[in-house]
Amino acid sequence: GDVSLRALDEAAAGVPIGCEGLCVLETFQGSRTPVTDPLARGALVGLTLRHTAAHVWRALLEAICLGTRAAVEALEAATGEPPAVLLAAGGATRSPLWLQ
Repeated sequence: GDVSLRALDEAAAGVPIGCEGLCVLETFQGSRTPVTDPLARGALVGLTLRHTAAHVWRALLEAICLGTRAAVEALEAATGEPPAVLLAAGGATRSPLWLQ
């Protein structure tokens, strides 16, 4: 059935950081900043029968956030200073879990 993103967020908030061993490589559309590789492929690793949709959702969010952190760190390395502001826009801004 239909599961809302709000419901997934609420369920994923109860999943421990690290998703109990479930890991996502979020390069399903290739890789971008800081390493450009259009042929990169995503992966879901460590999936077991005890993992739920909430685990998968949280693992995706953690992977996207890690990629964002890598891009911010590359920007800081290139400019010599951290960005003064990080601005989030779009649908992700409706997810308190994603923005934490």
